[in-house]
Amino acid sequence: MDTVSPPEPPDPVTAMRSGTITAEHPGGAQAPSPAPRRPARILCVDDDPRMLEILHEFLSARGYEVLVAVDGAQALQEARRAAPEAIVLDLFMPGLGGLSVLERIRETLPECAVVVISGIADAVELIRSSGLETPALAKPFALEELLAALAQAGVGSSGEATGT
Repeated sequence: MDTVSPPEPPDPVTAMRSGTITAEHPGGAQAPSPAPRRPARILCVDDDPRMLEILHEFLSARGYEVLVAVDGAQALQEARRAAPEAIVLDLFMPGLGGLSVLERIRETLPECAVVVISGIADAVELIRSSGLETPALAKPFALEELLAALAQAGVGSSGEATGT
């Protein structure tokens, strides 16, 4: 009775060229493709609809997923629901103000980066000198400054940490 022997494995150089063996997976098994990363999610909070529109257009065009809230209460609700990587937060809003929102965000979403914005320059200086370790921008600011503040806070548009 004849026995059938298993086929000879291809020589490694030929196999690598054909794609059946990779340097990372010499047994020929292909690594699963990593799932594509979703864009970083940023929640913009401001009681000025025009400011929200500008932030939404600018950040969306740079690959971020942008959510908006018009006051502090809505911001907290949206942050719990969506778990953003970052929040761009106006300090002075009717009802629940930015500092209260910031405090609650730090408690509930400690990994979430926050960039504070305000039309009152003294308030921005107070935030910068407070030890809160959050970037702060005075309105009006160049939109590129916001990108730099997000990067400083560790958030890139791909959702990956930028290595602060």
